[in-house]
Amino acid sequence: MAIVTISSQIGSGRTEIARPLAEELGYAYVDKEAIFAAAEGYGWLRRSLDKMDERRVGFWERSEAERRHYLILVEAILTDFARQDRVVIVGRGGNIILRGIRHALRVKLYAPFPVRVRRVAEREGISQEKARELVAKSDRERAGYIRYVFDHDWMDPDQYDLLLDTEHLPPPVAVEAIARLARSPSFQPRPSSVEAIEDLALASKIKALLVMDGRVQTSWLEVRVERGEVLLSGLVETEYERGLTEEIVRGVEGVKKVENSIGFKLLGTGL
Repeated sequence: MAIVTISSQIGSGRTEIARPLAEELGYAYVDKEAIFAAAEGYGWLRRSLDKMDERRVGFWERSEAERRHYLILVEAILTDFARQDRVVIVGRGGNIILRGIRHALRVKLYAPFPVRVRRVAEREGISQEKARELVAKSDRERAGYIRYVFDHDWMDPDQYDLLLDTEHLPPPVAVEAIARLARSPSFQPRPSSVEAIEDLALASKIKALLVMDGRVQTSWLEVRVERGEVLLSGLVETEYERGLTEEIVRGVEGVKKVENSIGFKLLGTGL
């Protein structure tokens, strides 16, 4: 079955659509809580991830290293969920992370601004003015999160397979439409796409484990996986780091072979 990612604007009906869709398909529902729980398996405390959440005011002030580590961890978690198949992944740039996976159905829910303001006002029991401020703030923060973390435009239609304007679309109808497409032949896994998600998940896991290990500077490292065979490239400062990187990677479950093409940086030059 297809992997489904749901991206949405506030007030576009995500709550009424995404979870019922998972129930309709018999899929696991992967939201922020599921991602945070999985992150603890990599040694990240919940409070550390919560600080990096897209709605936190200080997110944009985080260092480049923190941004990169956050991205690596989210990629590892989402691809691990995706490789298990039969999942609905909500938010966190899932549509971008899985853009090269043939059986990933990437859905965007949206609605006109005034419609979303009305819905949020009714749902939260607040004034239209307060709802307008809340919706505008959410749009800025979600767009900023995707731009900063992934360097993509949140509203770029090319990032999605299906865009649904929910203004006149009742949630049950939206659920039915997405489920029908998820069950269609176009989005069924094939051997090549299953292999692609397995390789992506393994590469992402390796990068996350290297980051969390902390003994190797990973900023200049590249990890590629093809059919379980790992190619390490990029630069480190010492022979010890080069050997340690290979040792860590060889210990990762699923790795069949390691080709170590890591070179050395010239100390003091940044190269």
